[in-house]
Amino acid sequence: RGLTFSQRLAYKVAPARAAQRGHFCAVEFTSGSSLMLECTLSSDAGLGVKVHSNADPTIRKCKILYTRQEGVWFSGSACRGRLEDSSVQSCGGANVHVEDGADPVIYRNRILKSPGDGVYITRRGKGTLTRNIIFECAGACLRIDDESDPIVRDNDIHSGLGSGVVIQDNGLGTLERNEIRIHNGSGLVLQSGADPVISSNRIHRNKLHGVQASNGASATLDRNEIFQNVLSGIFVDQEANLYVTRNVIRDGLGPGVTVTDEGQGRFTENEVVRNKIANFLVRERGDPLVEQNRFAAGPAYGIKVSEGGKGRFLNNEIFGNALAGVLIEEGGNPHMEGNAIHSGEAEGVNCSLLGGGTLIKNRICKNALSGVVLTRGANPTFRENLLQGNHESGVLVADQGRGTFEGNEISDNAGAGFRVESRGDPLVQLDNWIHAGRAEGILISDKGAGVYRSNRVHGNRLSNIKIVESSPLVRKNAIFGGETHGIWISEGSNPRIERNEVFSNAGPGILVERKSRPEVRKNIVRDGLSHGIVIGAGGGGSFFMNRCILNAQCGFVIEDGGGGDVVENEIANGNSVGLKVTEGAAASITGNTIHSNYGEQCEVLSRSCVFRNNSIDWGDVGTVDRTEVLHTASGPPDSPPPAGYSSDFMDGCGESRVGSSAGGSRKGGRGDTRRQRF
Repeated sequence: RGLTFSQRLAYKVAPARAAQRGHFCAVEFTSGSSLMLECTLSSDAGLGVKVHSNADPTIRKCKILYTRQEGVWFSGSACRGRLEDSSVQSCGGANVHVEDGADPVIYRNRILKSPGDGVYITRRGKGTLTRNIIFECAGACLRIDDESDPIVRDNDIHSGLGSGVVIQDNGLGTLERNEIRIHNGSGLVLQSGADPVISSNRIHRNKLHGVQASNGASATLDRNEIFQNVLSGIFVDQEANLYVTRNVIRDGLGPGVTVTDEGQGRFTENEVVRNKIANFLVRERGDPLVEQNRFAAGPAYGIKVSEGGKGRFLNNEIFGNALAGVLIEEGGNPHMEGNAIHSGEAEGVNCSLLGGGTLIKNRICKNALSGVVLTRGANPTFRENLLQGNHESGVLVADQGRGTFEGNEISDNAGAGFRVESRGDPLVQLDNWIHAGRAEGILISDKGAGVYRSNRVHGNRLSNIKIVESSPLVRKNAIFGGETHGIWISEGSNPRIERNEVFSNAGPGILVERKSRPEVRKNIVRDGLSHGIVIGAGGGGSFFMNRCILNAQCGFVIEDGGGGDVVENEIANGNSVGLKVTEGAAASITGNTIHSNYGEQCEVLSRSCVFRNNSIDWGDVGTVDRTEVLHTASGPPDSPPPAGYSSDFMDGCGESRVGSSAGGSRKGGRGDTRRQRF
């Protein structure tokens, strides 16, 4: 007790012999249960203390410093020993070295300022390290390798010049309730087959990563708090495969979690919040499984998948992030299913720069901008998602974005439910339900394109579908219950509108105007509260084999400046005029069937239309005379026939409009069987 051991060599030793570990020792325990108390040791020759197999000494309240090699060395499968309340400092090798199955107790010591490692456990070493302070070491403060399996509990490991804890080369171990902080490297490094259990630690303020895993490392991280690290909270690469559960990963200066370079791992039930760049970043073929986590309040993205990153994201909650909740770009290709992406300060999902992926059954709601934005060649697939209550559009596809949308519900968004512009070209098909929006259901503008088929578009405050300066294909949709138009086509648009059912809209079922030339084929336009089809000023195109029936106003209207080819349509059972052509219209009207409308079957004021082979059932017209008919159809009775009108048309109109009834019955009554062709 109370001795000072200072080992000095009085002769020069051969370099090879001097380099042998443990050849010289200030104190050596070979067996028994000795007690060394309040001693001071140093050695210019070799080790401070060496404990052999079968020895079980207690080293208490000692100072071991300035040794040429290791400070305390435990070796041998039967080696025990206890190092307690001591200071081990500035030793030439590791301050404490444990190997060959040795199993010491290292308790409440100060282990500091090693030019190598603070504690090195190797060659299946064990040991229990509890309540030590390990700091200011040039290598790792704690290094575990070669199948070693210690218990490391309640230690303060801080201020290392390298990394805090390094577990490598198939190292194991259990780390619990340690404070791992303020290292110049990463707080915890796992590599080369490491597989420890890391639980309830605080890992923070390290100048690289909080946890860094690479080269095939595995580990279980459970209930740790990882925060304020300069790079990633957790960094996984080179086929490392972690199980990360119930951790809090917060306030990092880089991403909360980064998975890259074929890194993997399962991340479940973690709270990942307020990390810069992204709460979760996947890139360069990283492929994690990420489920039931919360990614919130980030100053940038909730989840970012880029540069060929993959991953499966299941049932996570992503909310309150300053940029997009999910960003997919540069070839990112994740699978995202069952996530809640809501209440973000920007887009819910932003996919750009050839980003892809599959998003299924996610709830994308109440984001400050659009729910989904696709740009610059992005081409993901969205199936059965709910996009609701976003403060701009439900979906925005622009700048040559693409994408496939199937079976999604898009409702109650402040902008258009589905907006396409700037050469966006999506495929929107198979029962998307776009309804109850506060603007248009679908808005396609500025050279937008795309295919829209077999969807339900209804109950939107503005037009259910509006097409401006664009040429999409709109096919086999149910378009109904809109507060204005069913389909509004304007500003030089040339879409194909075919086989849709357009009904019960408050405005015209289909309105075409302003240099637009659509192809409108085989649609049913019915039960509207206004006109069925309207060709407005400057509108034109081809209208072929449509059925305009049961509309509250005119079945088909061609207004001043309107034109086009109106061919083989059925215009019937309306509550007003069947076909109305106003002055200044110029259309070719061929082979149409007009019947059973409550108003006039045909009201024509223009002199510039061509009529061929149309079939009209005038119904019971009452006491309308020939003079009124001719004036209504073609101007005053003494004027010559307009250019393009055939005598058959004039005669047909005159003969069919002469009434013989004196009773003055209603115009255009249904059920009359008299028909004329013109």
